[in-house]
Amino acid sequence: VTLSGAASAAPRAVEFAARPAQTGAIILPLAGAADLDTRGASLDAATRGAVARALASARFTYASGALLSLRGIGPYDLIVATGVGAGTPSAVALQDAAGLAARAAARQEGPVSILAAGLGADAGLQLAIGASLGSYEFPGYK
Repeated sequence: VTLSGAASAAPRAVEFAARPAQTGAIILPLAGAADLDTRGASLDAATRGAVARALASARFTYASGALLSLRGIGPYDLIVATGVGAGTPSAVALQDAAGLAARAAARQEGPVSILAAGLGADAGLQLAIGASLGSYEFPGYK
């Protein structure tokens, strides 16, 4: 799932792709440390290793609502790890995780790719819904 378009008040377009963009931002919805190998399979080994070390160093909990923003790893300006809770994440857990991560990447220029490998057939849809809702802004009262 890739959110494309400039960071602005206009919503980003959602695209479904087999591989993430090679620049911009990456969102990693994770239930545990082992998920990084599955979700991050499209990332190079050095990037995956750096993310794994950062997650361990930060004592990332993988619980729903957990969020860790990492800058300047590999070719990406931003990598956001977001917890989805233990076990198989529910549709709501995926939506919530993607919404939180999309808000963390809201001001990021370029594409924002959500890595969904290994999450199941419906996961991409749930992540896209959450990211779209999380990216919503109402500028009417600013």
